[in-house]
Amino acid sequence: MTLRTRRKLFVFFIFLFILASVGTVYYTQGYRFDFQEWKPTRTGSLYVESYIRPVSIFLNDKQHDDRSGLLKRGTLISSVIPKKYTVRIEKEGFIPYEKNIDIRESRVVRLYYVLPVPENLRPSATFPVADALRLVDSNESGKVLVEGTGSYTVLDMLSPGAPLALDPYLASLTRNAYSGFRFQRGTSDGLIGLREESVDVIRIGADAISVLLRNTFDGFFVGGRNLFGFVASSPGAGQASSTVFVHDLRTGSRLDTFDVPFEASDVVRAEGFDLRYLFLLSNGDVWVREDGEFQKIAHDAVFGALSPDGYKVLYQDSGGSVFVYMLRDEFEALDLPARSTTRVQLADAAEARDLQWHADSYHIFAGFRDKIVLSEIIRGEPTNQPAVWQGPYDSFLHDAQSGGLFVLRDGVISRFDAWYNK
Repeated sequence: MTLRTRRKLFVFFIFLFILASVGTVYYTQGYRFDFQEWKPTRTGSLYVESYIRPVSIFLNDKQHDDRSGLLKRGTLISSVIPKKYTVRIEKEGFIPYEKNIDIRESRVVRLYYVLPVPENLRPSATFPVADALRLVDSNESGKVLVEGTGSYTVLDMLSPGAPLALDPYLASLTRNAYSGFRFQRGTSDGLIGLREESVDVIRIGADAISVLLRNTFDGFFVGGRNLFGFVASSPGAGQASSTVFVHDLRTGSRLDTFDVPFEASDVVRAEGFDLRYLFLLSNGDVWVREDGEFQKIAHDAVFGALSPDGYKVLYQDSGGSVFVYMLRDEFEALDLPARSTTRVQLADAAEARDLQWHADSYHIFAGFRDKIVLSEIIRGEPTNQPAVWQGPYDSFLHDAQSGGLFVLRDGVISRFDAWYNK
């Protein structure tokens, strides 16, 4: 080999070394060569977290392994060339989940709270209840409160036996007449009884009734774990107002006191969670209170509900559109700041007659004339809205503690157990 040839080879290998070194540096910094654009580009990533595991994850047509497990809740797919993709998440026996995403340079697209629904979701049990019109409430021990024509029934859905008709049961304990009932949260046998003079606790297992709170209010509402008592105060600047006293329905203790620019007669619904409150008024206004600040977030609502985590407000306007208002930043899951509103892309939203939060606070149940669907509130197309019930129904109820779903149809209650790990 001549000296000239050796020099050429030396220069060539120096060039290869420099090229490989530069390529390695760019590679470690997340650059890849985009053969469609014919240029190097910095890559992005996709993170997927599903309630159902393991799953098959497809990015366009390329399958990626599910790396979730005991120590990892999700799967990170890195080094993805920036462009638009369709993510498809599959598992045998479940309806596939799809979402169109846009991968960008040096950014991670996160899909949290992916909740596939079984293709053939069947009830774990069914129970006939005579004269059942509406499911009113449920508790963590599997009991359901059912309203009939001028009557109430308590049904144990986990240990089925004879339903407990409240009218004859209470007649054996007291002469008091009650206008309504709710389960007492945090107990297995406690029932809140509402009457004009007081709010009572009825211990079904102990056959005992005690007064929790004397009614010293102009009006009161029960929402979740709280009782909201309204006392009219002198109107200021020509605007009627009230003082609200918030009490814990487990202990009867007072939790909070504040003034509101409306009266008890204006309120349709009141809810609270950790000193965050929602009030839906008959004129369509939705008011929320957080950190001592009171504000109106909607003015044309026909429905409003506080999420189970207490940080979101679901409401529907008179035109049928469905919205979620954020009480805190939700950048990772929803890419939304606090005090912002997003519209839920619910198909045929104007025809939805019942709305309820799912236990995770990132999905909602929507009831239509001939089905009940589970819709995600995560933005992006398509909005996954698989049906969890096909056919007409009379009433449904989702228990946030157990994750169970109860559906009433023609005097029969169907119980669907949670099919996912919370």
